[in-house]
Amino acid sequence: MPTQPGPEVDALLNRIRSRLEEEGKTVFTENQNSFSLRGASATLGGKPDLITSADGKGTIYDAKTGRPSPSHHIQVMVYMYAVPRALRQYGGVEFDGKIVYEDNEVVIPASAVDETFINNLGQLIRRVASTTPARKVPSAMECGFCNITKADCAERAAGDVMEEGET
Repeated sequence: MPTQPGPEVDALLNRIRSRLEEEGKTVFTENQNSFSLRGASATLGGKPDLITSADGKGTIYDAKTGRPSPSHHIQVMVYMYAVPRALRQYGGVEFDGKIVYEDNEVVIPASAVDETFINNLGQLIRRVASTTPARKVPSAMECGFCNITKADCAERAAGDVMEEGET
């Protein structure tokens, strides 16, 4: 779940990192945070924007320049779950999360990654990794965003996207 690249995100990340370093924190950035957590049915990977930790506590930061979205919370919670399990140097560290937007920060407490979240994440990973395809539930709205034509998708719902060249 990478951050969208671009100068706005880079500038925001640089401001966050500078602020944290001014507070005396050691900050690890993107590629230093890359992880791969191998499970029984799939491998979960990611690259949190920034990580700080000391004395068994840490914070995972994700910079966003767009509008707030529930998916941002889930992304950071996945990082909070996976990082201490995938990266040896963070074993045993309890992470809070922070989503940093241009004009505000949203704190996600470590307690948000509870048994329910972990079970739901496991179910989602097993479903995505399954050899049995998910049940198709097409709708005009969802199919309207898809560029697969009716010729290639018999389940396509009404509301087709116009083909290139159509008016």
